[in-house]
Amino acid sequence: LTFLSPYLLVRPWTLLTWPFVAEGHLLNLIFGSLWMYWVGSSLERAWGTRPFGLFLAATTALTSLTAFVGSLVLGVPAVLLGLFLATTAPTVAWCLINRRETIVIYFVLPVPAPVLAWLTLAFTWFSVSQTSGHPLMGLFALSGGAAAWWWVTMGRHWARGLRAPANARFADFGRETDAPANPVTRWLRRREQRKRDEKLADIFRRSGFDDDQK
Repeated sequence: LTFLSPYLLVRPWTLLTWPFVAEGHLLNLIFGSLWMYWVGSSLERAWGTRPFGLFLAATTALTSLTAFVGSLVLGVPAVLLGLFLATTAPTVAWCLINRRETIVIYFVLPVPAPVLAWLTLAFTWFSVSQTSGHPLMGLFALSGGAAAWWWVTMGRHWARGLRAPANARFADFGRETDAPANPVTRWLRRREQRKRDEKLADIFRRSGFDDDQK
């Protein structure tokens, strides 16, 4: 089930099966499963089961294919296995959607969501480079994270019908992720929002009420 680039043509199913291989110690499988459950279930509730399943399968296969290309370019075999590695794309997607959140790792170390996304990509690069024996091979395995960034920021708008309604637990899900791709349009929208906020604040000041009054 492990993805090994020299055997891709005779084991094509390994494009999708390598996340099911337990890497190293049993604790890796346990913590990888818990992390996938936490991040994956959050995305599944927000997007729907079918879109999330397609997202996970697509990013897994894409990572395999780009690693295969990397093996041809660098002349070394690419090796992919382990659930932790497969959580790269879901983690990046979750961090982009919840960019204002802070994760407390091991109940001790607080890490902002954007920093967690970069740490996840760094872990992916290091892990693949180590197993493949080439420092540049890890760069080819970052395609899943790049695809997650594209899907959250732009791809969802192309396939809006596939996504289930956003879950209510994401209070600012629409505002955070439905911003237009055009930077000028985003600037104009923020400008209009500031004007509306200023008008509402002015109306509140003239009302005679204060924050303590109901």
